[in-house]
Amino acid sequence: MFRRQTFNRRLKLKYCHITKYFVLDKNIYDLIISQIKSNNKITLKEIAVVAEVSERMIRRYIKSMPNVKYIDSGYSGHWEIHG
Repeated sequence: MFRRQTFNRRLKLKYCHITKYFVLDKNIYDLIISQIKSNNKITLKEIAVVAEVSERMIRRYIKSMPNVKYIDSGYSGHWEIHG
C-alpha cells in the first residue's frame, strides 16, 4: 500500500472512476481522439506506440469512451467518433 501511494504522488496520477485506473489526467483520452481523427483506420497497436502504454490499456480506455466506436470488423473496419 505504501509503495502505491508514493508512486502515485511522484507521478501526480489521478484515479479515473470510469476506467478504475490511475491516469495522467485526460492526456491519453485526448491523444486517442486526435490519433483517430488524423487516421480513422489506425490500429490499437499504433495508438499504443504513440501513447507509450500497452495495447491492452488503450483497449480499456476506448471501451470506456462511449463516443468512440469501431465500425465493421477486422482489416476493413474504421473508427468513428460521435459527438
